[in-house]
Amino acid sequence: PAAETPVEVFKRANAAALRAIARRADIEVAYAADTAALAGNQARLPLPSRELPEAERAQVRGEADAIALKIRHTDGKKHQRRMPAGEVARAVFDAVEQARVEAIGSQRMPGVAQNLSAALQERYHRQGYERVAEADESTLAEVVRLMTRERLTGEPPPAAARRVVELWKAALGDKLTEDLNELARNLAALGYPAERLRLWTDELPPGSPPHAEAPYAFKLFAFREAFQAGFRSLLWVFAKSGHFSSVTTG
Repeated sequence: PAAETPVEVFKRANAAALRAIARRADIEVAYAADTAALAGNQARLPLPSRELPEAERAQVRGEADAIALKIRHTDGKKHQRRMPAGEVARAVFDAVEQARVEAIGSQRMPGVAQNLSAALQERYHRQGYERVAEADESTLAEVVRLMTRERLTGEPPPAAARRVVELWKAALGDKLTEDLNELARNLAALGYPAERLRLWTDELPPGSPPHAEAPYAFKLFAFREAFQAGFRSLLWVFAKSGHFSSVTTG
C-alpha cells in the first residue's frame, strides 16, 4: 500500500488528539471544506491543504481542541435546560459557555491555548471582522465570547477581532468590564478557579420561585445547585453591599 502523505498523517494525529482531550473514543472525525462543527458524536474539521503550513496546522488543531473541550466540559442536557429564549440570547449563552470550556483547556495546556488563538484569528479574518464599522447584533455573541475569554485567561482578542471588541466596549461602557474584571481578580486571589464560578445575572437559579412570591428563596436554590454540582465549600458574594460570606458542608 502507498505510504501516507504528510497531510494524512496530520489528520489522523489531530483526530486522535481530539478524542484524547475529549476522553471519548467514539467520536468520529471528518475533514471538509467547511466550518468546524459538532453534531452528536460526529466532529467536522476544516480540510487542510497539501502544503500544510504551520499556521494552518495550528488553526486546524485549534478547531479540534475547541470541539474536544466542549465535549469534555459541557453538560449538554444541563446546557439545553438553561438555554434562554431568543436567538441573540441563545447565541450569547453558547458563546460564554464555549469561552468557559476553552479557558479551562488553555489554563491547563499551553499548546491548546496557542491552537485556540490561531483558530479564532483565522475565523474572524475569514468572516471579515477587520472591516466591521459598527457594533450590531451580528457580532455581539462573539464579542461576549472574547471578553469572557480575556477575563478568564488574560488573553487579548485576536488581531482580526480587536476593532469589533473595542466598538462594543464603547457601546456597553467600561463599568461592566471593570466590575467583572475585579470580581475575577478577587476570586482568583481566593483560590477559586474560573471553572468553579457561577454567575446568575439576569435569571434565577434553576427551580427558584420569583422573588415576589418567595423573597430571597433564590439563595437556597443557589446553594442547592452548587451542592448538587459536587461543591462543598462556597463563597457567597452580596453584590450590592460587597459583603463576602463562606459556607462549608461536611
